[in-house]
Amino acid sequence: MKNLLWSISVLSLLLFAACQSKDASLATQITEQAAAAEANVPEFTTTGTNLSNLVDQVQKVPDALKKDTASNYELVQRRIVTFQPKYDKLNGDYESLLQQMKTLSADYAAGKIGTDEAKKKYDEISAELKSIGEHLKSYQETYNQFSADYAKMMADFKGSTESN
Repeated sequence: MKNLLWSISVLSLLLFAACQSKDASLATQITEQAAAAEANVPEFTTTGTNLSNLVDQVQKVPDALKKDTASNYELVQRRIVTFQPKYDKLNGDYESLLQQMKTLSADYAAGKIGTDEAKKKYDEISAELKSIGEHLKSYQETYNQFSADYAKMMADFKGSTESN
């Protein structure tokens, strides 16, 4: 009976240790996801900077353009100015999730969290990172459209002032 109880205890400890051991595949997934997300940061940051510059440009147009109702200045200006905080928030959320992914990778590698918890957190963070990354990429297309709208508005204005 003593041997059976001892065997069950040892088996339980071994089973517990096996469950707490690191899954190399999961560790690789976490690391690769963090690296892939990190690779997007410069592009997203550049778009944020360009958007900020575009907001500045839109707000510094000549007064004559602001008063010209045919120019659609108010619409272009409102769309660009209201878009910037949305982009900045989403970009901030992305960087925060990236930091969470890096922390998860470090904590899992250090054995601070077990495989089950790491897998659960990875799934949550990864899904959000992917979703926000896709939104930021579509927002980059929106920025490109806003930039083209601004350029057209300015070209049309310059053309109309030169013909007068």
